[in-house]
Amino acid sequence: FGIVGLAMAFSLAAFVQLVWLFVALRLSCGPLSNGAIRTSFFKTVFATIIALFVGYGCRQWIGMAFPLIQFWQVALQAGLAAVAGGVVFFMASWLMRSKEFEELLGGIRRKWGRS
Repeated sequence: FGIVGLAMAFSLAAFVQLVWLFVALRLSCGPLSNGAIRTSFFKTVFATIIALFVGYGCRQWIGMAFPLIQFWQVALQAGLAAVAGGVVFFMASWLMRSKEFEELLGGIRRKWGRS
């Protein structure tokens, strides 16, 4: 299968690890039937999908603007796509009032001394 088989193997391994961790979480915390986890999951997935489209669009735009022959051109493409996707992910998380994002901001504020 070559490189495609390697990607499939990593994906399968990540999925198996997800299932094992979820089972371990259920065993240690009990049933996870409340809607808070589900809501948080869907907010994260939605923000990720938005970031994916923005990052991919940025990648395509830079690919058309530069010939992508030299290393700096490829690094610029990857770096700007990652930054654009990351900024959009955090903005989407903030707009959806993600609890995890609020906790992350609270930790940063406490660390840097701003309350």
